Amino acid sequence: MRSSDYNTVGRVSTWNLRLTYAPTDDLRFRGAYSRATRAPNLSELYQGASQNFPTGVNDPCDGLTAASSGAIAAACKAIPAVANAINSPGGFKYGFLDYQTITGFNSGNPHLQPETAKTYTAGLVFTPSALRNFTATIDYYNIKIDNAVGSIDIPTLLNQCLLTGSPTYCTSVFRDPNSGKLTRIDQVSINTATLLTAGVDIGANYRMELPAYIGDSLGFALN
Repeated sequence: MRSSDYNTVGRVSTWNLRLTYAPTDDLRFRGAYSRATRAPNLSELYQGASQNFPTGVNDPCDGLTAASSGAIAAACKAIPAVANAINSPGGFKYGFLDYQTITGFNSGNPHLQPETAKTYTAGLVFTPSALRNFTATIDYYNIKIDNAVGSIDIPTLLNQCLLTGSPTYCTSVFRDPNSGKLTRIDQVSINTATLLTAGVDIGANYRMELPAYIGDSLGFALN
């Protein structure tokens, strides 16, 4: 177990529990359960706002007409400037330069909390006495990270701002009050949500002795 005290996020702790059991000389079972933490780094906490021009932006309101229906259409029509354009002869449409001039700022966040991860693994090691110098392993792993540090992708920002109106999304989305078109999309480091991953690792190793006049040994590995 380890306890760490950061002047940015306070005290955090990590621990690890491992168990092994060998019913025979040829077979050994192993498992582990651990809790890990990662404090946000300096860039994630204090990076100053850096301007960019995000690519691949697509406004969900682009191309909507008065006949368009659905939750997104209703949210777009609730924006006065967008509604006015939709009801005009030209409709609410973006040109090539409209998208090219959308800017944004990426920045850190001094209010970030540490990431926490819980991991467990279970596997076995096979070392058959009938095949000297051969080892095979198979391990299952499962990792869950809470409060993962990252930023919300642009499509999610745009869609969720329209659908929820939540400041979590809408404080990063800016529209021209006259045209209703996007002018700026910011991405700030936040504790996003949960990341999950799981899988199986398989490995095999074999070492064969060589005649003295050639060398010591020759090894093979597969992972």
